[in-house]
Amino acid sequence: ENGRYDVVLEGLDESDSEKIDIEGIKTSLCEQSSSSSSSSSKGFNYELISKPDEIKTGESFEIEIKLENNDKKEHDIDIWSYVYRGNKCYCRDREENKKEFSIAPETNKIVALKNTVIDAEPGDYKLKVNIIKDNQKTAKQLTEDIKVVLSASESYGEFFQNKPSTSDNLESKKYPRTIYESTSIKAQKLIPLFIIVLLAILSAILLWKR
Repeated sequence: ENGRYDVVLEGLDESDSEKIDIEGIKTSLCEQSSSSSSSSSKGFNYELISKPDEIKTGESFEIEIKLENNDKKEHDIDIWSYVYRGNKCYCRDREENKKEFSIAPETNKIVALKNTVIDAEPGDYKLKVNIIKDNQKTAKQLTEDIKVVLSASESYGEFFQNKPSTSDNLESKKYPRTIYESTSIKAQKLIPLFIIVLLAILSAILLWKR
């Protein structure tokens, strides 16, 4: 603002001051600053307004992002999203659902993006939305937690893969396996064989004597 100010210089254990007059300042020439977060700025706001808490691998899902252009001019927008964990992206291409459009001055727009997660094990992942305004080099980003669960077909297959086969159970009941057989039982089984052999020998002796 215009007015009189004190300029104070300090150094080497000494200080000095001088009064100066400042005039002719126009506020329109000063750069305006405002606090911002990862999801908004003064003239352009963006917010993830809809997403599922759980998704299934191989099945598509949709998210919605609200864009607010509070400026007096039009903005060109590039926007896309994907699911990742660590350094790996679980989609065919990071920008496969990318959309490009313009948003008119002082208007809002809701953008729907479809995603499909592939080759992902069940667990916790991250959903990232990238927004580039007016070809800026650095993308604005939104990141949310998302959980991947088994699809219905995968759950069905895993259930039957781990379930014992009914035919195997029936075979086990039909043909019980002998775990242990005592020596006496084995000897009893051999008695008929000995009798048959003995009778054969006696018959041979009788025939020979004749």
